[in-house]
Amino acid sequence: WEEETSTEVRKAKTKDRGEGKQGAEERAGDTGSFDGELAPVGSLEMTNHVQYCCAWHPKEETLWLKSNASSSQVFVHNKKGEEERTLQLPCPAICMTISKEGEVYCGSGSDFFTKLDPSLNVVWKVSYTDGPCARGVGIDGDNLYAAFNTGPILVLARSSGAKLRVILVKPNLSMALSMVVVAPGLLAVSDSGRILLYRGDGSFARVISSGYLNAALAFDGKRILVGGANSKVWHLFKLPEFGGKIIA
Repeated sequence: WEEETSTEVRKAKTKDRGEGKQGAEERAGDTGSFDGELAPVGSLEMTNHVQYCCAWHPKEETLWLKSNASSSQVFVHNKKGEEERTLQLPCPAICMTISKEGEVYCGSGSDFFTKLDPSLNVVWKVSYTDGPCARGVGIDGDNLYAAFNTGPILVLARSSGAKLRVILVKPNLSMALSMVVVAPGLLAVSDSGRILLYRGDGSFARVISSGYLNAALAFDGKRILVGGANSKVWHLFKLPEFGGKIIA
C-alpha cells in the first residue's frame, strides 16, 4: 500500500473514526503507543466508503469492500485506493475473507457461513445455532475461524464447512463484527468500537485500538487495515514483533 507518512502520529477522535464524518487522515512515522493501545503507522483513502464488510485478496493484492453491507455489490480497489472494478456476490455477506487461492468465505449476518470458489460459485453453505448472528471469518491453514457476534468462535474445515471445535471467548464478545487472522492462532476482532486481539484458544491478548465504530478489518500480510463505518479513510496498524513473530 502506498502510505502517506509524517513524523507524528496522533490519535483520531472517536467521531472521526466512526460513522458519518471522517476527520483528517492519520499519518505516521514509527509505531507509537498510548494508554496501552497502538498508534496507526499510516493511512490511505479509498474511492468508496466501507460499511462493515471487506477482505484483502492476497493473490490480486486488492481490497474488496462493500459500501452497503446488505447489497451484493463489492468494490475492488488497488493499492492506490482506486476502484478497479465491481462484482456481485451470490450470497449474503456481512463479513468476508479471501484465501491465497482466491476462495471467498462469508459470514451471512444470520445463521450461516458460505464458501465461494474463485469464480464466486457456492461451494458449501453451513448453518449453525451456536450463536445469534454469523459474522467475522478468518483463515488459519486448513481451518476457518467463524465468529458469532457475541461468541462463540467456531473452527470449521475449509474443505467442507464441518464444525471441528468451538472456542469460548473470554471475556465474551459484546457485538463483534469483523475479524482477521494476523498470525497462526491470533485473531484481531472489531468489537463495540474496539479492535481486540485474541488467541486461538479464546483468551484475550490486548486492545489494539479503540474509537472505531462498526469497523471493517482487513490484513495485508503485514498490517491491519481498519476502516470506520461509512468512511473512505483507512488506518494501518502493525503489531509489535520479536524475532519475526507477533508478540501476543
